Amino acid sequence: MNAMQVKKFINTIKKRFFAPNKFKKVLPENQIKGIYIPAFTFDANTISNYSGELYTEHTERDSDGNSRTVRDYFHISGDWKYTYKNIAVECSSHITQNQLHGFLPYNFDNKKPYNNSFILGYSVEQYDKEVADCKSTYKDILNTTIRRDILSKYYYDGVNYLNINTNVCDEKYQYHILPVYRFEYKYKNKNYVTYMNGQTGGVDSNTPKSGWKIALVILIPVLIIIGIIISSMFTGINS
Repeated sequence: MNAMQVKKFINTIKKRFFAPNKFKKVLPENQIKGIYIPAFTFDANTISNYSGELYTEHTERDSDGNSRTVRDYFHISGDWKYTYKNIAVECSSHITQNQLHGFLPYNFDNKKPYNNSFILGYSVEQYDKEVADCKSTYKDILNTTIRRDILSKYYYDGVNYLNINTNVCDEKYQYHILPVYRFEYKYKNKNYVTYMNGQTGGVDSNTPKSGWKIALVILIPVLIIIGIIISSMFTGINS
């Protein structure tokens, strides 16, 4: 089992641009542990009405070649009706919501009833949070998702304000234990704990990053902007 999961982990890492090349080629010696973590999932029907002001930005240049950024504001309003399903919230103190979010989603359509044979060779985390304790996290995720979905309807560069009023009904929840693989390893004298989704093979973002690759991605747009500025300066001088 471990060899197969390590292979999945390596294949995922190899596809990540920011992973160091050395790390891609040789995975450090690691400890892998198969665990089941507890989580609640929530479903809800929602009806939201909203109003707000967004803006787009464009650059204008005056006759002297000086540039400035101009914002064009526009009003939005409307209704958003949607049924949200399988909003997952951790209910164990051994993992955080951010960590869980890192290796979501699971395909809950393929969920199976509990069977002792499923957990052989795995450790099973016990839940220590009740449904009531998880509802505030679920509501935060729901509200954030509704806001994202509403904004996805528009082309914009920024949000001046957005007011949303949501009615929620037909709320349901289910309890799950989710298969996860926990990798512990050291790379360049730093300890890492990385989780991999036991169903899909998705790996969270807590993996080594290449500093020069990150710097390169940041530097290229800066160089392009500098090139545009220099080009416009020479155009102004020659005109």
